[in-house]
Amino acid sequence: MNTIRAKFICTNVQSHPTTGEKTSESVELNAVWSGNAEDNSFASATLSATVTKTINNPAAFGFFVPGQKYYADFSLAVEPVAASPVADASAE
Repeated sequence: MNTIRAKFICTNVQSHPTTGEKTSESVELNAVWSGNAEDNSFASATLSATVTKTINNPAAFGFFVPGQKYYADFSLAVEPVAASPVADASAE
């Protein structure tokens, strides 16, 4: 299995600071727990999960809306292999 899909519902969005110009948003997502047949299927595979994010990109403000559902796809993050240092032939 290369990717796992989960389904979340946004349960909270908090702007920071709470007054004045917004500089970030805190977002909380929880695994769906009931609802339609699809939600019930996801809930049977992932009974409990919480994702908390802080968003600092103004272009992304407002994307997450309390009560709205979202998919999250998880795949293994393979770190790039660092290049081996090349021996300096002139140092010999």
